[in-house]
Amino acid sequence: MTSLPSSLQGRSRGSVIREHQRCPNCEYDLIGLVAGGVCPECGRPIVMHRPSGRFGDNLVDAPLNYLRHLRWALLLLAVVSIGAIVTVAAAWWTGQYAIVPVSMLGLTPAWAAGVWLTTWKRPSGLPRDSVLDHRKLRVTLRVVHMLPIVAAGLIFAGYLTQMSTPVGLPLIAQVLLLAGLGIVLLCVVALVPLGVYLSALCDWAGDGSLSTRFRLASSVIALCTMTAVVMAMILVGSVGMRGMAALVLMWSVSVSGIATVGFLFFLLQLSHMATWAVNNAVTASERDARVSARREERIASLAARVPPPPKPSPSIPLASLSDDLPIPLAEPSVSDAGDDLPGLPRI
Repeated sequence: MTSLPSSLQGRSRGSVIREHQRCPNCEYDLIGLVAGGVCPECGRPIVMHRPSGRFGDNLVDAPLNYLRHLRWALLLLAVVSIGAIVTVAAAWWTGQYAIVPVSMLGLTPAWAAGVWLTTWKRPSGLPRDSVLDHRKLRVTLRVVHMLPIVAAGLIFAGYLTQMSTPVGLPLIAQVLLLAGLGIVLLCVVALVPLGVYLSALCDWAGDGSLSTRFRLASSVIALCTMTAVVMAMILVGSVGMRGMAALVLMWSVSVSGIATVGFLFFLLQLSHMATWAVNNAVTASERDARVSARREERIASLAARVPPPPKPSPSIPLASLSDDLPIPLAEPSVSDAGDDLPGLPRI
């Protein structure tokens, strides 16, 4: 059996379950048991369900196919985030900023696919939630987070236009770059509703602290990015406030970078929780299959030990009487033999 994630161990191990809580695998009542142990009936790890007030179930209760789907979606988002951080760091370290528009062409479709898969409709058998099952929110997140593909195309086209001009920055390149940056800014702001959705997933998993960190990180990223854009515009258009604008810009970019790294780390934690849920669901299904096979073997063994029922004794069939044969008469009795004795009167 797979061990509990560290986030679940810290908040549940050693806590006694004081309410009636059924094991999601065998329906055993877990009241009085210690969270972090195993169910005495089926051996499944005991996780104390701490819903946020709107969930009556837990992430581990979801079907296996959905958990696998969610695990790969979250891992994809985490990989894209790592790629974006590495790209920006490499561009800043080497001074080759041309790798940013090139890498955006590959990272933005992957990010859109990750958001699309993460916001996939949950199975119909689960209790409904106002955030995770909000159709308009899911559609909005999917549409907005496909815009980075458009932004990557515009920025790359502006970069090619600039490279084709030996001197200066053409007007068309300026328009393309500004349009792409504007869409990027919109997508950064859209991290706030995405953080709300991911925090709802954390609430569903029973980790309220991770849910709060997701909301905080996404809000800080959006706020600091907007502040950095405003400060950059002040640096370009104003002369007297350049010192203050440069200082605020530096701090905004720094805080936004820290929040982005935190957002990535929280994604990894959530994906690890989904992976743990998948592994335990697979282990539980394999264990159920083994238990079923052993039960069938036991039934077959007991059936082999039962003695066979006694065979009925063979019965002798009676000869059937034909209607055409005469019914035989009784043999002559002693009284009839008196006719042959002399001296006796005839009866």
